[in-house]
Order: sequence, then C-alpha cells, then structure tokens
Amino acid sequence: MNSENVALVADYGQARPALQDLANDPSVAVLSASECELFALVGRARPVATGEVLFSRGDAGNSMFVILQGVVAL
Repeated sequence: MNSENVALVADYGQARPALQDLANDPSVAVLSASECELFALVGRARPVATGEVLFSRGDAGNSMFVILQGVVAL
C-alpha cells in the first residue's frame, strides 16, 4: 500500500487529531493502532464540497476514502 492507493481525509501534519478521530470511530474498531497509524501516514487531507462526486459506479478502485466528518450518499 502506498500514498497513491489511499486517500484519507487527514494529512500527516494533522495526523494526530485525525488519527484520534479515526481511532475513536466504532466503525473502524477492528483496526489495530499500527493500521490506524498507517492511514495517518499515507493519507492526505481533502475537503469535499456539498454535492461533489467522489467516484462513480464502474470507476477503477484505485483509492480509498475515509470520511471523518459529514455524510455521504452512495
């Protein structure tokens, strides 16, 4: 896994607050501390505008989004 494969809504400069948010999220409780750290290390912050399309059905699965705040519709 490298930074091109993971798009995380947290960059390294903000990794500690984002990592704390991620670690406290019950939906990722199955991740170990080192796995959460990996997300924080290789991820990057990316604000998303209301209505912005992150991906469409049929797109190649070459990234991953972790939503730390807000709601998305699939």
